[in-house]
Amino acid sequence: MKNRQNEISSLCKDLLNWIKKNKNALLLLNSKCSQDTEFSMSNDFDFVCSVLESFYKNNLHLFNQRLKPKGKVIIILSYNEPMTMSIIPVLNALVAGNKLTVRPSSRGRDIFNYIWRESGIIDKYKLDLKIREQDSLSDAELKNTQALYFFGGYKNAKKMSILCSKYFIEFYPQIEAADFKIIKYDHSENFDIKQDVETTLNEAFSHNGQSCQRVQGVFVAERDYKKYSDNMLTSFNKFCHSSEIKNYISENLDVDKKIIKSTILEISKSKPMKIIKAPTKLGLPILVLDPNPASIFVQSAYFLPVIWIAKYSSEKELLEYIGLRQFHLGINIQSDNEDFISRIISNTNYTRYTVNTDHSRVRPEEGWGGTWPSGYTGYRSWIELFSYPYEIIRK
Repeated sequence: MKNRQNEISSLCKDLLNWIKKNKNALLLLNSKCSQDTEFSMSNDFDFVCSVLESFYKNNLHLFNQRLKPKGKVIIILSYNEPMTMSIIPVLNALVAGNKLTVRPSSRGRDIFNYIWRESGIIDKYKLDLKIREQDSLSDAELKNTQALYFFGGYKNAKKMSILCSKYFIEFYPQIEAADFKIIKYDHSENFDIKQDVETTLNEAFSHNGQSCQRVQGVFVAERDYKKYSDNMLTSFNKFCHSSEIKNYISENLDVDKKIIKSTILEISKSKPMKIIKAPTKLGLPILVLDPNPASIFVQSAYFLPVIWIAKYSSEKELLEYIGLRQFHLGINIQSDNEDFISRIISNTNYTRYTVNTDHSRVRPEEGWGGTWPSGYTGYRSWIELFSYPYEIIRK
């Protein structure tokens, strides 16, 4: 067991040193498949480094537990957050001892191959990793596969779920979804609205081309809605006219205008009180005030820098709105009412909650990901997700 832990520590350190040495090349490959800015990509790079640095400190105790590798597993990756996705889930699957096949997206294939082929990590540590270049999976590959982990959109996930049922494969989908916030303070003096608004904007636009791992909307109690939305409007306008916007919205943002058009149509159908577009070439980012919380727009996730602020009149109404969401990631709750927090957690089917903190702060300890059925980890190691727990019962 000790030798295994030492080997994993050495692997993490070697991979970390190689990543740091090749930072410029990685950022260049990242930019070819991501819509993120240099600022956002640099943050992702730092995040991956922090995970590798803390990995062997926070996760090695799991090898003292009764865990077995699942065996033959497949990971299908989308192109979003390519640096993070190419490393974190793959590393966890491998150190758990699995025989792994990865199918990167066509857009993210170059950066994935660079990390795992050029680093020499596979050969040095004799990792059982097969990189799939073709999009389709053969019957031979699916045969005897124990689990398939999918990152991507709903339509492809549906196809994969049918395929997995055919071969009796465990299916773990991470479908396009986004975190949202809930604001409810019984004593307003306990709540720094300005600070929360600044944090929310930062998290909403930290990955302009992604939907997961960022706040896409805020539910605010009706009593505090006007004050919160007024502060948000002021900060949003200030942000859009400042140089800071360049950190989050690239001037060369490559977005299909049809996607922008369809998103704006969904926004209009939600009958918001106000739509504020930034004075940029594409009119992004967008702030939407008081949309219908039951609308398709509020209930969906978008790969665009868009944020909404919606109000709710009662806890019952809030829970009804949350229950309409088809896919879930996580909830960030800001409240000074412990009973309210407990009821929200008890009456929703999320497994990842951040309470009175910003959700991005917990990412290095968390590993990466959100909650079932749209994300994975909750607040636990991915090693457990790629393993089976077992017990020994002796007579």
